[in-house]
Amino acid sequence: MRTRFVLLLFLLALPLASANYYVILDEGLAYLKPYAQNIANFHNGTLIISDFSNLDFLQADDYLLFVVNYSKFNADFVYSLYKKLDFDGDGVYNPIIGFYPVRNEKQFKLWVDALVSSTVNYKALIVEQGTMSYEEYLRLSKNATLIWISGHGDPYGVNLLGWNFDSNHMGNPKGKIFIFESCSVGQIWEAESPLVLNLLDNGSLAVVALIDMGGVSYLPAEFWFSNYSIGKLAQISNAYFIKVGVKPKVVLFGDPALKAGNKSYIIKTSAEGFYAYLFPKVNGLLYSPGKPSLLLALKVYGQIFNPMDLWKSIVTESGMMTLLLAVLFVLILKHREDITKRKIWISLISSLGSFLFLGFLTYYPSIAISVSILVIWFSVALFVQISKRLTFLVLFFVPSVFISLALLLGFSSFTYWKFAVFAILLISVLVFLMLLLFTEALNRVINAGL
Repeated sequence: MRTRFVLLLFLLALPLASANYYVILDEGLAYLKPYAQNIANFHNGTLIISDFSNLDFLQADDYLLFVVNYSKFNADFVYSLYKKLDFDGDGVYNPIIGFYPVRNEKQFKLWVDALVSSTVNYKALIVEQGTMSYEEYLRLSKNATLIWISGHGDPYGVNLLGWNFDSNHMGNPKGKIFIFESCSVGQIWEAESPLVLNLLDNGSLAVVALIDMGGVSYLPAEFWFSNYSIGKLAQISNAYFIKVGVKPKVVLFGDPALKAGNKSYIIKTSAEGFYAYLFPKVNGLLYSPGKPSLLLALKVYGQIFNPMDLWKSIVTESGMMTLLLAVLFVLILKHREDITKRKIWISLISSLGSFLFLGFLTYYPSIAISVSILVIWFSVALFVQISKRLTFLVLFFVPSVFISLALLLGFSSFTYWKFAVFAILLISVLVFLMLLLFTEALNRVINAGL
């Protein structure tokens, strides 16, 4: 009680309008005050020692760095603060938030030293599955400040096809910012030696990661190469998730005030008129990747339900790919008497034509991933000529089983599960109809020729 009274007197004396960066130090970590004060001084901000119960003094767009005991940090802790700091009740927290879960004093001191001595060169590196070896990564990452990494992930690392970005393969992260377009990397409480904390312990200034499944943004990687702060971009990204019914799952570990670019991929406009219903609102403003328009809305939300992204995810998830191939193989084997050379050729042309058409509208993945997609689509196109209903059920059922298992095991939130199942249904219908139309058209052409 006495501690809270002293804190209240201190807050009443604070010049809130003049300081918008706060280091809020867990009262159980008060012995770290000298290091936390260095962070506050670095940003001309204010240090507050707190139990996180009284945060009423904060305002929209204030920067907050919560320095918290690692043992307290989990999804419930994050979501409770996100909810507490949502001043206007729209689902989006209003201040700009970062977290530093402390494991020990030595590592926290090293991180603070790395932060206050850091410089930014605005150079970025995109690392996608199957695009570079670990040796190439070491060479290319030397001069990069921001590194965006995409692939299937977990709290231990990210599968980049051929090597894993993990605690033993991360190069020198000192002075760098990492963005993980990967599932579950931010679930640090699920691992003994999580990648996120090992990056921070080795001098990474900030890490953006998920505490749920999916990716950290449905906008392109360039979204993060911005003159907006990394914390602001994480806030905007969460607003886009909330707009499609998903809980705010993006978490920034480290300093939220850092910037990784000198120009912006997004623009802000007043939240008025029709477009206020199409784009997410953050503190009364719209943030969009260009001037708001119907065409831009179609582009943004089309990216959310991009079928090429989903299929890239399916074929690079070894368990899902194996199960899907196994089911299709058993079905084709069971109906092998119905398979003819004509159907095989039609399936080859249909799957290739569908892939080229979809790639033209979206993008073409790497060769290895493209071949994997074509193998699945060839099998689907072959079986669609035997049993249309069963083919659609397989397309929808196998990915849905995986996301449902993730929900049951606690790796996915219910809001993300609903969103993912809807996306799988939508994209299954699209791919099914595309392959069906190609096969039917080819059959008609061949029959007309005969």
